[in-house]
Amino acid sequence: MVIGSDGSTTIAGHSAGLSSQIDRKRFHQLRENSQVILIGGNTARNEPYSKTPKQLIVVTKLPEIENLAPNTIFLNLDPVEALTKVKEDFSGQILIEGGPSFLKPLLSNQLIENFYVTVSKVSGGEGQIDLQELTQNYELVQSLDNDEDPAEKFLLFKPKK
Repeated sequence: MVIGSDGSTTIAGHSAGLSSQIDRKRFHQLRENSQVILIGGNTARNEPYSKTPKQLIVVTKLPEIENLAPNTIFLNLDPVEALTKVKEDFSGQILIEGGPSFLKPLLSNQLIENFYVTVSKVSGGEGQIDLQELTQNYELVQSLDNDEDPAEKFLLFKPKK
């Protein structure tokens, strides 16, 4: 997840305006190591997924979404049920991408093993969240500065024991 310094989750409806080049590089490294990408419907509607090289699974009640990879699978389940099904049906690393409403139930139940958050220097977007509230069941285990832009942080959270 990428958020602005004010907790915004999008700029003009997309996360790209919050992301830096180094953040996108880290993001693509995470994708390379995954077998499956699980995303929420709003993310599928607002972000580019037409060329996703991995198996894409979209959790949505409204599967009429354009510009997705041809082999996209749609699940009309809540996020927790969807993740359970994906774990049963697929082996290997699952990368979960989505906004706060999709991620919140997964984080509340500590179902995400590694929660990566980039905090950019950008502010003034929409969908502000409280990162501390979102990660209340997680502990910060790593915080890295962006050498090119010290105002940007790359955070790793893991479930509290």
